[in-house]
Amino acid sequence: MIGATAIVAVLTKLTGASFSLVRVSVGFGLLQTFVAVVGFDSLKTLSRIALPLKIVIFAYLFVLLANFSDPNFAPSAVLAFPGKAGWSWVIFATWLNASAAGRLTMITDAADFCRYSRTRGDMWVGTLSATAIGTLVSGALGAYAAAAVLGKTANPFVIITEISTGWLTPLLLLVFVAIDNWTINVLNLYTGGLSISNMF
Repeated sequence: MIGATAIVAVLTKLTGASFSLVRVSVGFGLLQTFVAVVGFDSLKTLSRIALPLKIVIFAYLFVLLANFSDPNFAPSAVLAFPGKAGWSWVIFATWLNASAAGRLTMITDAADFCRYSRTRGDMWVGTLSATAIGTLVSGALGAYAAAAVLGKTANPFVIITEISTGWLTPLLLLVFVAIDNWTINVLNLYTGGLSISNMF
């Protein structure tokens, strides 16, 4: 749903038309299911292309945010953002739970990480560094965008779509969201299906 929200925002920006979030979500989900059924080899091929492409797009998005004409987007203003008043343990616990739950879904992926890694060391270094770096980079982009708009909007891709001009940035966002959701969700579908298959 979060990926579909960004896709709807990007498609609206590119075409000027309105799109149904439910229809985009269902269509995107069906596409990912199809790719998962095709098998793990397609995911391995896609991952070799996806990672470098996502890193380049992430760097571009940071530069775009930092150079936007609104003074609130300047790095000095973002770093000075005081946050919202009223710290709440409930909010902290909710997001901690969401982050932990996201990592716990990796349980079904553990067998694949071990099976397709050359050594146990490769598996540990790859898994832990990917988790730490991925969380840091994506969290930093989200936090930067939220601080720049003074906490008014949640999705950084929607913010970037709103401030961008031209077609290049929305197109890159569309590619990023599609590849990112594709690799993550297809891996989850594949490993979940493999786990169910192994149980039977």
